[in-house]
Formats: sequence, C-alpha cells, structure tokens
Amino acid sequence: MIRITDNDILRVENLLLPPGSKFNDERRAFIRCFESRDVIACPGSGKTTALLAKILILASRMPFSDGGICVLTHTNVAIDTIKNRAGSAADTLFKYPNFFGTIQSFVDRFLAIPYYRNKFKSPPYSIDADHFNATLEKLFFQTSKARYRLQHLHKDVSTVASLVLSPNELNVSNALLETIPGLNSTETSFKEIVSIREQMLKKGILSYHDAYSLALGYIKTFPNIIQSIQARFKYIFIDEMQDSDSHQIEIIDSLFQGK
Repeated sequence: MIRITDNDILRVENLLLPPGSKFNDERRAFIRCFESRDVIACPGSGKTTALLAKILILASRMPFSDGGICVLTHTNVAIDTIKNRAGSAADTLFKYPNFFGTIQSFVDRFLAIPYYRNKFKSPPYSIDADHFNATLEKLFFQTSKARYRLQHLHKDVSTVASLVLSPNELNVSNALLETIPGLNSTETSFKEIVSIREQMLKKGILSYHDAYSLALGYIKTFPNIIQSIQARFKYIFIDEMQDSDSHQIEIIDSLFQGK
C-alpha cells in the first residue's frame, strides 16, 4: 500500500494551488485514500485538482511492480487539462502501462476493437457518429420499402440509427421490433433495415453505441479479459462519474467491481 505523507501533499499544493493555499482536511483525506470511494461535490469545488494531486503523487512512485493507473473522463478537454497541469510528470503518466482517456476511447481500444477483430478478422473502419449517420442515411434512402413503411409509422432514418446491437448476437432484430411498434419481422421493410445494419457492421462502420455492444459481447464471451485489465491497472479513477450513461456504468462495473 502506498503511503502519502504531509511532504507529498505540500509538494503538490505548491505545484497546483495559488500561493499560500492549502488542501482542506476533506481533500487531504481523499488524496490519502486508497479504497474504492465515490466523491460527491458541486461543480467548481476542486475535485479534478484533488484528483490531479493524487495522480502526481502516484507518478513519483512509478513504476509500480503490479500495474499502472487508468484515468477515465468524459471529454478530451479534461485529459488535456490533466496533461498540461501535470508538467514534467506527464512524461511518466502518459506511458505504458498507464491509460488516460475518455471512457469511449478506453472501450474502443481495450474491448470493442479487439472483439471486432476476433469476429470479423479485421479492424473496424471507423467508430464515429458522423460517418456512421452519413453512411446509414445513404443506404437507407436506397431501400425500396423501408423508407415508406417507416414514414407510415411516423419514423425515419434517425430511428434506425438509434437501434442498439444485441451484445450476444450482434443484430438489431429484437431492438427493431421493440423500437418500432407495428413493424412485423416478416415484412420486406423489416428485412431491409436488418440488412442495412448488417452491412454497416460488416463494413466496420460503427456508432458509439455499437462499440459498447461489442464491448459487452467481448466481456460475456471472454470473461478472462476482466482479469487481464485488472492486472494492467492497479488504480482506476473516473472523473465526473455521475455523467456516465447506464451502458458505460455496466462496462466499468463489470471490469473493475471490487477493484
């Protein structure tokens, strides 16, 4: 167990805080804590600064003998902020086995892309909302039945874009029937929509939600990946966890429960 001293905290206070400022007792307790904790505080209260202080102290102890650290955020801006404020420590922090990135980039790199390679024997072409939506719209407007049938049901291509792949079968059949009441699996329009999504998947043109479906499929199919990722990362920190979606929380809990 790493022991954080008063001198450690004094050093990061001098690096991160205005002259004469100190971390209060609550923040000092967080910096010293190495048990799983949820930190609840209002915006602007200094959560990210306290997290950065903890990370900088850990950087001074690296390399560890049993893994690195994983820091997950919701935006690249947050990662850039950490990198810029870390100064020279960034050279240590942003190297293997550590990982700093968004939850999406973590899911893509460690779960979705490896599982896609396993299933389709090649990497995905893209995991990008704009490319996904543009390609889907182009294929959708080439259909002869689906477009008119969905118009009749007061739906459009955005409904097709929202369909979530099943992690088990990697298809949208059940999601399609649940999302569009009145559509029947025997209809040509149903088959056209399924075919479009299958084409997108095989071409490797994925939405962000597709990446999460692949990630969940990977965890369920190869549960040993949990042990591999836990062995890679000794500590996991998630900034603004309250902003996470349910599928993000499901994946994080699956990988790091009890960590």
